Amino acid sequence: SRACKHVVGQSRLQLAMTHKILAPDVYYDPQASYIWVLSRYRLTVLEGVFHRGTFWIFLLIHLLVKFAFVSGWVSKVEGEVLYVSWGALSVMSTLTTFFEVFYTTQCWGRCTKLYHLTRDMLGETYDFVMEMRLLIGVSSRAHVRLSSRYVMASIFVFFCELGDEVSDAEWEQMIRLGLIKSDELEHLTAFSSTDRSVLLLNWAGSVVCSGHDLATDAGTCPPNLRKGLLAALMKVRTKMQRVKDLVGFPLPFEYFHLLNIMVVMNCAMWAYNFAQSGSWVMTVCYFFASLVFMGMMEVASSLSDPFGNDEVDFPIASWLSSWLRDVRTLLEDELPTAAARQSKEAAARWEALIAEEGQLDKDLMSIDIFADSGFVDSLPRGTTTSMVPAGFPSIWGGAAAGGRVSLSLILIEEDES
Repeated sequence: SRACKHVVGQSRLQLAMTHKILAPDVYYDPQASYIWVLSRYRLTVLEGVFHRGTFWIFLLIHLLVKFAFVSGWVSKVEGEVLYVSWGALSVMSTLTTFFEVFYTTQCWGRCTKLYHLTRDMLGETYDFVMEMRLLIGVSSRAHVRLSSRYVMASIFVFFCELGDEVSDAEWEQMIRLGLIKSDELEHLTAFSSTDRSVLLLNWAGSVVCSGHDLATDAGTCPPNLRKGLLAALMKVRTKMQRVKDLVGFPLPFEYFHLLNIMVVMNCAMWAYNFAQSGSWVMTVCYFFASLVFMGMMEVASSLSDPFGNDEVDFPIASWLSSWLRDVRTLLEDELPTAAARQSKEAAARWEALIAEEGQLDKDLMSIDIFADSGFVDSLPRGTTTSMVPAGFPSIWGGAAAGGRVSLSLILIEEDES
């Protein structure tokens, strides 16, 4: 609970917790009108491109060359020394487009991998805590809490060390959160940054083994489940390593440097070539053409480092806040028989609850499951009457014969809810 109160706070746990990782997820309506989408400025490539002096420098060059051609200072007759035809630029523009799209695609693929690995890493801790609570918690809740604390500390240290060393402020914050104790910190600081998160997982594994021995002796946990408990920790460590490997292995700088040369040369030659036309409409065309090219580079730049400073990066602080609350709930929330857990009547209480449990009320079948969600409109039509049980209520605004959903779909929805 202390961790939940302080999770939004200071440094980069400060933890990952400066404004740079407090960025919200950006949601949008893909069916919104084009005009409404175009009116957006915040969290778009316009914000990044318009803050780059390069864009305005090339636009100024275009306007100066345009003025020179319009004034007659430079001849725009084909065949003249300073005349540049569009055909001469088409090969370079095509190559640059291919290289830029390839680079952006690679950055997006890398970003999605990092997203899934990061989310899976947090998800694996849920499995670990649940298994420890159910299998070891009956014999020793202290072992469950200590091992879980080490796992949480390992995750926090991992995100802190993705970019830099953990600062003193970050260590102090972790102590305030109750994730690390002073003597543990003194021991950890003697190791390099690449070892600390793994070392914390190793401590958690040692606690797991100790707790499993205790539970086995008490007869509350089978001896062969130790491997499964340790496997959950190994999965967390594997996800950490894969994230580190991906973050430390971007596309080669040589490729990035070459792509920048191609983009700059294209924008410069476009500024000159578009200026040869006497129409000011071509100035508008150049403005948007260079905006698209530089905007693609901005998109790729944001995707290349989702743990960076951009507002569209992963909302790590938000994820960790929710994750801490969930882990704390799994660790400390009591079952309905909490009042009887410490007494000999606990087992009898469960037996009573099980004996009282009956069939679900048949009135549940009359509830309009999708009435307000809009999901029913997206269901495929043409479901045969054999897919709908006899006497099935008309919950989609029509007779059962015209139903749009099979019984299997209802059962799936019911099971997930």
